[in-house]
Amino acid sequence: MSIPVILLLLLNITLTCRVEASGSVHLRNEITPQEVRFHSLDYRNILHWKHHGHSHGNPHYFVQYKMRGRLLTLLKVQHTVKAPYIATIACSIAIVVAFVICSFIYGDKHWTNVTHCQGIGEPLCDLSLQTSEPRDSYYARVKAALQGAWSTWALSPRFNPHWDTAVSPPGVTLNVTKKGIVVRLRAPISPYKRRNGSRISIRKLQKMLYRIYLTHNNVVQEEQELESCVRELLITDLKPRTTYCLQAETHILQLGRTSARSQAACVTTP
Repeated sequence: MSIPVILLLLLNITLTCRVEASGSVHLRNEITPQEVRFHSLDYRNILHWKHHGHSHGNPHYFVQYKMRGRLLTLLKVQHTVKAPYIATIACSIAIVVAFVICSFIYGDKHWTNVTHCQGIGEPLCDLSLQTSEPRDSYYARVKAALQGAWSTWALSPRFNPHWDTAVSPPGVTLNVTKKGIVVRLRAPISPYKRRNGSRISIRKLQKMLYRIYLTHNNVVQEEQELESCVRELLITDLKPRTTYCLQAETHILQLGRTSARSQAACVTTP
């Protein structure tokens, strides 16, 4: 084989590799997940993302997470009355220095695979179990794979379940008696469980109250605010043979956040 032919073959191989590399980079950029963020309702923490590419085929997604960490108190020092004054000063300085150095830790260095969200096809992943410490903060990241190409990692904003969760309205049950309408309220339930397997109420995790609205012909007749510990309420002084409807909201005091209103529950007085 002559030298010119060999050179032409090498040139063809080089151009082919460049085209393939360019196509791979384009595909990798196209399948990179976009708008990665947590959506949380009643501490059900679901990671969502979007795929804006127009590639043929459906990417498979891989999810990891890590904890950001909290303020840590690492030292506990006890003083005695008999301790020398100089030793006390030195100990106090040591405590301050140790606190400054050790109090804030920026989370885990290593990312952890979410085992049930490896190679998935849907653009969402339930991380409620992995983010089950309400006061801690978390990050998550997603990458996609398609036709042998891998995207870069797409990172979520920092997520804190306590501060970022939204809340549902309470469950409402009405019962008509001779005295009036008995309203029973049920707090929203989190996915967290006690040791006995029962789920923990949102009112155990947040300070909240209920707002209830009694309406007739879509006009509010009565509005009340109740502590979340109130589970039953009797509404009296109602007109006979009249249909009333009731809706309720959950209001989180610390966050200043209010749920949507519950679906209207209606009854007719005797």
